[in-house]
Amino acid sequence: MVIKPIALDHLFATCSSNSNPLRSFNTSTDEAAKILREKGIAAASKKASRRAAEGLVGIAATDTAAALVEINSETDFVSRNDQFKALVSEAAQHALKSTTTSQHHQHQEQLDTSSLDMSQSISSIAAVVRENIQFRRALRIKGDIVGTYIHATVAPNLGRIAGVVSLSVKDTTTTSSSQQQQHKELAHRLAMHVVAALPRYLDRNSVPDQALNAEKEVLRTQAAGTGKSPDIIEKIVMGRLQKFYEENCLVDQKFIMDDSKRVKEMLGEGVKIEAFYRMQVGEGMESDDENGGGDFVSEVNKLAQS
Repeated sequence: MVIKPIALDHLFATCSSNSNPLRSFNTSTDEAAKILREKGIAAASKKASRRAAEGLVGIAATDTAAALVEINSETDFVSRNDQFKALVSEAAQHALKSTTTSQHHQHQEQLDTSSLDMSQSISSIAAVVRENIQFRRALRIKGDIVGTYIHATVAPNLGRIAGVVSLSVKDTTTTSSSQQQQHKELAHRLAMHVVAALPRYLDRNSVPDQALNAEKEVLRTQAAGTGKSPDIIEKIVMGRLQKFYEENCLVDQKFIMDDSKRVKEMLGEGVKIEAFYRMQVGEGMESDDENGGGDFVSEVNKLAQS
């Protein structure tokens, strides 16, 4: 990654604490830039403890694979920097082409960010913008058809929330070109749904026992206040558990573009959702105070009506 040269006058003007060391040398513009960049890279380690909850997510994709990455900065201002955007795009391309994984499932791979050879580029950007820059995570999904969507875009394939969906098609050899296009469009629309609807699990079988038991316990506690018999309470719990599945399992959710149908009803014969992922800048961090789906739902509704 190439960092644009910084004018010597700008180097002298930007930071008075750095002007004396520079003026003590009869130095060229390139040498002055090198000195400040080295000082910035050395200082980057001191910034590493500062909280970085802003930034961008990026996607790189083919028809059958997609990689998602999140790189964080301390401020939204830096995330709009062209060099920062180029960094996220480069990281997504590295993740798409990477051959190393830290966790592997049939259609989804968690990637080890340290293996993607981005440390020098990140240090260079951190030196220029004077902020803590963190490569938080990277993931790759594969399938017969892979659809992606980026919300709140700042550049192609860069934004604040990303969704990706992997589809399997029963017999790709007999699929016509028009059917392939329909599958691609479906995968894209499902990726939009993932961004808006925030599913936690693919289907009921995907819900971990621990999460399911915890939900049942909460529902039983709530139902116990009705004063009804244990048999009736259990029926109440099972009924409310149905709502839990419909709200949290992707295939059981109402399709965001047509809420008269469930997602599973949108799949054609021989088409199956194999995996999905939703990535949002800063999710899970202390400053994450938005679910990211609210404003998007109205946008999807407009698209559905167009």
